[in-house]
Amino acid sequence: MKKIFGSILFFAVMTVSNVQALTNSTSSKISQLTIGSNFARVQLESMTEMEGCSQQQYYILDISENKNSAMLSALLAIKSMGSMVIIQGDGCLQGFPLISHIYYY
Repeated sequence: MKKIFGSILFFAVMTVSNVQALTNSTSSKISQLTIGSNFARVQLESMTEMEGCSQQQYYILDISENKNSAMLSALLAIKSMGSMVIIQGDGCLQGFPLISHIYYY
């Protein structure tokens, strides 16, 4: 059941990304997660290049105004459980791809 749900979610994400022209990472595990006062950096085991950003080593989650605190909590849980994740990027922050959505299973 979990694999079926993951497969459906993966294909739904890919379909939505084509409509919205956003970029998705490949399905992967989080290899590194660092948290600062204004942003969190996420590195996956398999990074996907996001269009228009000069830096591709990390994906960035803007936490400067606590508007993404739920996504930060999800990233911490995903990392601790070793779950697979797909990160959707929309734009850049300090040259790094900016995280807009997180899909995990």
